[in-house]
Amino acid sequence: FAVHFITPIPMFKVTEKYDTSTATRVMRRDLRPGDTHAVVTRHACGVTVLAKWGEPFTGQLEEHYELSPCGTELAITSSLTIGSQKEATRNVWRRSQDSSKQAMQKAQEKRH
Repeated sequence: FAVHFITPIPMFKVTEKYDTSTATRVMRRDLRPGDTHAVVTRHACGVTVLAKWGEPFTGQLEEHYELSPCGTELAITSSLTIGSQKEATRNVWRRSQDSSKQAMQKAQEKRH
């Protein structure tokens, strides 16, 4: 399972790759020293990633990636805990009518 992030910095792209059969070490998203240890669990409509990291700012992130039955929507629910503080978000991505590779490249070029 892999997650690719598009950032506002044109030359800075992040891809996290997870092994679905064992725990995976990935770089911390906040770019601080140390690793994040993540476990991926598959379920009927997607996957769940549970990631944990140590100091500084020990915490965990649980993300649920769910694809709609028709494959046109991807919902990502995230729950972040750092110390006693918790935040949650839900993002829904809808596939455009023109989801060809060329259309997606044009959209990405507009952002950069």
